[in-house]
Amino acid sequence: MQKLSDADIIQRINYGATFEAEILDGSFDIIIHSYETPIISTAIHAGSQFRGMLATRCRLTKSERFYEEDPWTSEFIASMPIQLIAKDSRYEYDLNRPLATCIYQTAWGKKVWRYKLPEKEKKISINKHQTFYRVLDALVAQLEKKFKHCLIFDIHTYNYQRINRKTPTFDLGTRQINNDRWMPMIHATLKSLNSIQVDNLPVNAEENDVFVGNGYMISHINSRFENTLVLPIEIKKCFMNEISGKLYTDIFWELNSAFISAIHEISAKFLNKYCKNKTQLKKSEQIDPVIINIDRTLYDISKNLDTLKYINPINTAEEKKRFLQSKRPIKPKFRYHALTEDIFYLRKQLSQLPIHLIKNSEVQHLYQSSVANIQRKLNLLSRINSAEFLDVSIDYYGKPSNKEYQIAKAILDAPGLLQQQPKLINADELKRRMKQASADWQMPCKIKIQSNLVATAMVNNNQKTVLLNKKLKISDTMAESLIHHELGVHMATTLNSFNQPLKILSSGLPDNTRTQEGLALLNEYHAGVLDIERLRTIALRVVAVNKMIKDSEFLLTLEYLMEAFNLDKEAAFDLSIRVHRAGGFTKDFLYLSGFAEALRLCDDKNFELLYCGKTSFEFFTTIEKMQNLALINPPTWVPERLHNRKHNGDKLEALIQQLQLLNTHTKLNAPSDTP
Repeated sequence: MQKLSDADIIQRINYGATFEAEILDGSFDIIIHSYETPIISTAIHAGSQFRGMLATRCRLTKSERFYEEDPWTSEFIASMPIQLIAKDSRYEYDLNRPLATCIYQTAWGKKVWRYKLPEKEKKISINKHQTFYRVLDALVAQLEKKFKHCLIFDIHTYNYQRINRKTPTFDLGTRQINNDRWMPMIHATLKSLNSIQVDNLPVNAEENDVFVGNGYMISHINSRFENTLVLPIEIKKCFMNEISGKLYTDIFWELNSAFISAIHEISAKFLNKYCKNKTQLKKSEQIDPVIINIDRTLYDISKNLDTLKYINPINTAEEKKRFLQSKRPIKPKFRYHALTEDIFYLRKQLSQLPIHLIKNSEVQHLYQSSVANIQRKLNLLSRINSAEFLDVSIDYYGKPSNKEYQIAKAILDAPGLLQQQPKLINADELKRRMKQASADWQMPCKIKIQSNLVATAMVNNNQKTVLLNKKLKISDTMAESLIHHELGVHMATTLNSFNQPLKILSSGLPDNTRTQEGLALLNEYHAGVLDIERLRTIALRVVAVNKMIKDSEFLLTLEYLMEAFNLDKEAAFDLSIRVHRAGGFTKDFLYLSGFAEALRLCDDKNFELLYCGKTSFEFFTTIEKMQNLALINPPTWVPERLHNRKHNGDKLEALIQQLQLLNTHTKLNAPSDTP
């Protein structure tokens, strides 16, 4: 998630831009998927962050603070179009109190501080409080301007076991609401919440039973905006152990799903009754909340699992220089970024996802497969540079089959492989050409030059940026190939994924690596810029992966590439790095496999759907059905040559025909006696 200042966030709100961001100081997240409905959802006590300096002065333990916080409230608003989620503990400053009293001295009968807080520390916390409300005010102003009215769901949870009587599952606080004006919405809210049914859990909603809605959030809005309704809703912590924080998974997800359905229903009634620009809920707000919640959770888990960040050595340039200057063969000693993610916690999150509650069997299977795929990815990342890494890489990416090996050999054995390209261009020139192409194709993305890339070029999906290797020297033909490869497919599918109601098309379906690379090579082919030398490079990756799996030694792979295929020492080193990084990285064989599959499928009438995000050949038919269910939008950016293909020259076309024939008739068996 990108980090933005409050000024940047407010500017984007004023422009009507959709985005996800963390405020620079880390105190809250803002998520805006749509401005098509005037609905804001907040979870202002969801956070537990506590500055180290404050922790040393606080009398209360972390568990004591956690008891009065509102964990999981962010999940109760996860599918809403606009979300504000506080990440700091209410014990630093309480967003539901005015500035004068937002920093506790005592809370629930307990003194909070051992020592008086310095004024500069108080000021930091007060500034965070003010920043939150500046952003909220900008949101409300924008939505009131568009719709005249606005609705805010102010979601909290409460501890019930200390209350010596029966309490409601949901408590709507209405003391600060103008009942004469908003009574229809009060009735509609209580009716929707009382209609919720959860197995083995009696559910009811009351008005002003435990809490009466005296918080600062509603008074702040009431004092500034005439046409905005705030609904403070307290949810009983019946879905968790109040003391330990343990989640009762089945109850939580069922209650969560039903609650989200209820607030969507409340939102629709608000729209129909009060808004001048009446609109239908966008697709992501009509989708089953169970799917939305699972989808958002998977995205949150996977968005920071950047494989290449951890797989690529951080000292490639130094080791390459040392190797090339050495008079005798030496094995490089690569270093890697330390893994910062809590693998155990992420696995636990994945295991708790209620996939079984997804009603559509094919969509359920897709998410089951995605969970299993992320589990395999966690195995991969947790074993980088270990003896087990090669095995988990094969488990995650696979390894060359007999089919892929034979296709690679056919390419390498083809005549006329070497095509001299006298003119070479550098990173600056490629950047200029890519910027021109992105402007021509109206693609809102960035092009940056970066050092220490193993690849010549790659796309950073989260930042919508193409990264170019600072030291690249490539031919004109290769430059055109990269434009159609990186921009025409990888960036196009990144941008298309941001227009989807489901985040899984951003994080990627199982098999999306093979699919992405296959589509990208297909685009080079259709654009007429795929030459035999480029195919040779792709084929060499297959035999290099195969050799690496067989011998597991960097120097043996390098010597094999030099002797069997006449690569010079530097080129052999670069390719050997690709397949040996992290302990044996098998991904590179997927380029050729994906290309062969893309060639086989590209004449299908619905083939264009594969560009709607980070999709998968494996789930092609599921994607078609998901579009019919309004779960997927058609792609906005599609390669310009998808339906208007260029001829690549007789030699290449003849070779492609051979490869298609081979792909059709060769059985899928792992190579047994290949070199």
